[in-house]
Amino acid sequence: MTMIETGFSYGIILGHRRRFPAPADNSLPDDTWFPIERILSHKKRGNKVFYRVKWADAASSPSWEASENVTQCAKDEYFIQKRDKAKQRRKRYG
Repeated sequence: MTMIETGFSYGIILGHRRRFPAPADNSLPDDTWFPIERILSHKKRGNKVFYRVKWADAASSPSWEASENVTQCAKDEYFIQKRDKAKQRRKRYG
């Protein structure tokens, strides 16, 4: 599946156990990929950046993830959309 076919981005969540509990035999590797629909927002706390991630799994609620746990592709897509929205606002009001 490609991003165009599914409409989803993919983010990597390293060792993310609270969303998807590990099986009893601990067979889930620490570098498991979980699909995200999109990044909703971001914030800085000290020197760290966090992203609010909307998961592709409809039953899951959005959660804040550290920058190192989200792929660069998903972050790039978020900032491109953010820039495009700002351009549209400036066109409307400027």
